[in-house]
Amino acid sequence: MSSADNRSVESLLLMCIPHSYEIDEHEMRFSADLLQEWRGGQLQEYFERRHSWPIDDDEAAEVLAVSFDSPTVAAPVLTAVVEAVELFALRTVSTRSGPAAAAAAWRKSRAMANATPLLYDDEGNRLVVEPSNMERQQHERAVRAALAEVRAAVEPLYEDALAKVAAARHTSVRSGPWCDWVTRAADELLAASSAWQWKPPYEETDRLSDAAAEVRLAAGGARGIAAWRDAAGPANHPSTRC
Repeated sequence: MSSADNRSVESLLLMCIPHSYEIDEHEMRFSADLLQEWRGGQLQEYFERRHSWPIDDDEAAEVLAVSFDSPTVAAPVLTAVVEAVELFALRTVSTRSGPAAAAAAWRKSRAMANATPLLYDDEGNRLVVEPSNMERQQHERAVRAALAEVRAAVEPLYEDALAKVAAARHTSVRSGPWCDWVTRAADELLAASSAWQWKPPYEETDRLSDAAAEVRLAAGGARGIAAWRDAAGPANHPSTRC
């Protein structure tokens, strides 16, 4: 047999490496006819397996759901989302002290400007005195710089959370609505982390705390969804194909 014939498709017999060495070393025990018989058996098994299980699109979708939406596969992925979102929320809330301190300095400047002297209009109403435009701009720049630092610190955590949400979306076929909820909540938390109340007296609003609460509620929803599915069972789940 030529080298080309020896390496042709017609001579292919799939073997593990140790057994392939054993065959080469014991030519009398493993004749060409025996190897061809084994090869024919491999091909026959392949064709039988290939043609004995035809499935339609609905059956293929069911196989996907069972394979990738099982608790064993989905649970670690969903848990990773919860952990990533919680870390994102914790870091965002903890870094709020920077912008808050800069805004407090702004409010102190306004309070000092109004301390003395007391000014009143013609009707006896006290007038509110604002710091100079230069001083106002200085404080505004300080707040914006602190917000930029917060965003730089939390944005990688936001991106990591969204990456894990994307993995969950592809792993668990039925987690789409939950993934959308977590994504919306994470988007709002990132936006709130770099926002401040720019109207006097420049006090903090509830936007950040509300956004942190919402993203935690969304992430925690995974546990509720999983518990409901376990209790309802596949037959009672509205997404289960009949």
